[in-house]
Amino acid sequence: MFETETDKTRARLPSRGWDRVAKLMRIEKKQKNAQTTKPSADHERMHRFVQVSFDLVWGGRYLTTPAKWLYVVLKSFQNHRSKRTFPGYEKIMKQSGMTRNAVAKGLKELEHWGYIVRNKTSGKVNNYEFRSPAALSNGEDYYPTKAMAEKWADDLRTKRNQKKSLK
Repeated sequence: MFETETDKTRARLPSRGWDRVAKLMRIEKKQKNAQTTKPSADHERMHRFVQVSFDLVWGGRYLTTPAKWLYVVLKSFQNHRSKRTFPGYEKIMKQSGMTRNAVAKGLKELEHWGYIVRNKTSGKVNNYEFRSPAALSNGEDYYPTKAMAEKWADDLRTKRNQKKSLK
């Protein structure tokens, strides 16, 4: 006579009672589904941590804020087994919220101070290797000082102005 368990319950309860029972059954079903489903890739990505180099925290005091953020974003793309990092500009721009020019400037700054090494690959992406500036300078600390950072920024401005005057 009754095809399902729900039909049996519905036959025994008045209409108001059925509404409450149906609501409870829906809640139970949602709870069971929530327990059995795997978290999505986006959910897992949200709960990942990025390990930032001690050199960036203490030695990168005079790096620009976009360059520091770019370092963190690049680290988030790193494969922890192979240590390879090769996102394209589009992915970096999407993840960081920066423009193409800001990404290019930040990469140039990180590369200049020795925090990353950019290896060109065939195609549209580069492989980025993370380095310690101290490791590149034969054991001496090679962190940018305020004067060094200001000089580098002035040199970039001078080059930019020279390019504009040639046009």
